Amino acid sequence: MHHPSDAAAWKHFTKVYPDFAKESRNVYLGLATDGFNPVGMSGEAHSVWPVIVTPYNLPPGMFMKRKYFFLSVLVPGPRHPKKSIDIYLPPLIEELESLWSGGVEAYDVSKKQNFTMRAALLWTINDFPAYGMMSGWMTHARKHSWFDCHKVFLPREHPYRRNVQAFRKGQTITDDPPPWLTGEKFLRERINNIKGVKKTVDCGGNGHEKPARTINGYGKDHNWVKKSIFWDLPYWENLLLRHNLDFMHVEKNFFDNLINTVLNVPGKTKENAKSRMDLPDLCRRSELHMKADGTLHVPIFWLSKEEKKNFCDATSPFAFKELLPKSVHIAISEIALFFRDISAKILKHEDVAILKENIAVKLCNLEKIFPPSFFDIMEHLAVHLADEAALGGPVQYIWMYPFERYIYHLKKKIKNKAHIGGSIVAQYVNEEISTASANFFGNPHVVPEVPLPGEVRFTYQYPDVPNLFYHEGQDVRGVYNPYMSSNDLQILKDKHFAEWVKNYVVQASNTYDFLMGMLDFVQGPQCKYKSWPIYHSCGYFFHTHSHGQDKKTQHYGIQVRGTTDTDYYGLSEEIIMIEYFGYVGLKAMVFKCKWFDTTEGRGIRKHKSGIIDVSPRWQYEKFDPFILSGNCDQVCFIPYPWVRHTSANDWWACTKFMPRGVRETSEDALVALQDDTDYQVVAQSMMLRIETYVVEDDSDYESTPVVPPNDKYVSEDELDEACTDRDSVSDSSS
Repeated sequence: MHHPSDAAAWKHFTKVYPDFAKESRNVYLGLATDGFNPVGMSGEAHSVWPVIVTPYNLPPGMFMKRKYFFLSVLVPGPRHPKKSIDIYLPPLIEELESLWSGGVEAYDVSKKQNFTMRAALLWTINDFPAYGMMSGWMTHARKHSWFDCHKVFLPREHPYRRNVQAFRKGQTITDDPPPWLTGEKFLRERINNIKGVKKTVDCGGNGHEKPARTINGYGKDHNWVKKSIFWDLPYWENLLLRHNLDFMHVEKNFFDNLINTVLNVPGKTKENAKSRMDLPDLCRRSELHMKADGTLHVPIFWLSKEEKKNFCDATSPFAFKELLPKSVHIAISEIALFFRDISAKILKHEDVAILKENIAVKLCNLEKIFPPSFFDIMEHLAVHLADEAALGGPVQYIWMYPFERYIYHLKKKIKNKAHIGGSIVAQYVNEEISTASANFFGNPHVVPEVPLPGEVRFTYQYPDVPNLFYHEGQDVRGVYNPYMSSNDLQILKDKHFAEWVKNYVVQASNTYDFLMGMLDFVQGPQCKYKSWPIYHSCGYFFHTHSHGQDKKTQHYGIQVRGTTDTDYYGLSEEIIMIEYFGYVGLKAMVFKCKWFDTTEGRGIRKHKSGIIDVSPRWQYEKFDPFILSGNCDQVCFIPYPWVRHTSANDWWACTKFMPRGVRETSEDALVALQDDTDYQVVAQSMMLRIETYVVEDDSDYESTPVVPPNDKYVSEDELDEACTDRDSVSDSSS
């Protein structure tokens, strides 16, 4: 799946409405909204909610860009709209209904004809609090523990379902996972049959404030607080995916909880005295129970102070390999790899099926280690991400990252804080007018492309020059021209092959016609070259190792894909531009690299998860240092922490990243951090056997005394007041 049109929800829609799908110029839309505080965190409470609409029937390299985001509604504040945001949406819904039923007359410039263009809204994209505001299903409620709620997603014969020791004691799971309900069942069998569930426009802006008093069965049988205004769209009940879980916030909050608990951050950790007091009633974990003197055992997932220092110098999940017990490291690294795999820019249907099967096992592995208080709603939502990827396609088209950046762009437009909404709209209209005027009106003048400072672009007047001599890049630092003698250059060449090619072409040119570029090429390069310490090419910033080794960021790691199953990893030592004699004036950009040994087990090792480790102590035996700059990818080498009497330079974990702005193709599909294999990206998840023992306290933690619980019931009205503006501010800042 390269695009949402390759996923199940889009295909289902085109199948249900073939007349709409028949016209390829009809528009498929997505809608996103989120709140932000325009006066900053230190100012007064003020909540502004932009509603953004964007088209989806564009190539993957074009849409999700700022120029295709349209500000359709602006809820000006200052109060948080909460569940009554539908009050502001009727104009948008009426326009969407008009675009669906009758359409609008538009002009096709390619065919030079008028046509009727229609549009349909496929889904909304929101963080979890806004998810409840848009869908009508309450997501702001008292915090619940989702511990032992994931075994229902396992296969019926899975041994975890019968495990009564590691999970909730004495309880086996035989239930099936919750059924997948269609929109028609939601609307006709659930929402329409619940007494008290009304539209916001019918009951008013304050009509949803006390749902427990006005809605039958609220909080017990269901969490519906309203009938969303989106049900007014005639096609809404036939959509498979109406509201998206935002991958960005789920991933962020999941790993915030994970890191805060492992590092035992005061006030943020999910492991405390209150959670220990609940354990004897829930599960058999004597190693986590209270001591007789009221203090706490140190759990196996806590780090000591020295280990915390080592962790700060490394990167998860690589740091945990040496700092935590093997079972804890495997559980954490597997969930990290799940988020890595599902965020690939190209998803395979078979891989998504494996991810769906694996995530329940991975969450159960975490349940065997962490206390029940760790598993809040964000940890639970991960179990549904694979289903949404199968329905909506690659997650980068249905997450909040681009919309959060656009909201920040809108925030910068505020020039008059006395009239915040008007200031944003006025600046937005000016921007749209200037963009439309420059692109669509008058006689646009094509400005000749001006070379950027330091731009390197090889062009030739002579035709049929091979592709390896065409290159576009940009040097970032000044150029210097060291002199290389003929003898030194000759030593760096493959003497026999180069001499043979030269003699062959010169002798054969008397009989055959060769390209002029070939005649120049076989004569060899000039005895001087140009070199840079920093070079920008193919979306990467490449540094030489000598220039970048002392910097905080790393840009000198190189990877080249081999013709076999072996890939080559190394460090860039020099960035060189070689020039050739002759009429054509050939030029080539090459990197001189130091390669690591490719012998598996000595110079390289491969984990089951797909992560590659390289040993910097072993070098590649053959002398082959040069590669073309366009034939390599950039990688980052992360040393493991120096603990347990091992050196940090024994092994480096190798991670690869895709530069922003570069779109993948089916021939070169990469996952977010690591190369995929030829057959399967996602590794099968394993069950964990957790040793039951008490970890000796070798750190200088202070014993935590028992604090009597101070739990008191918080009414929903009080909770709503506490979660108004503060939630929107924290979500937008994340």
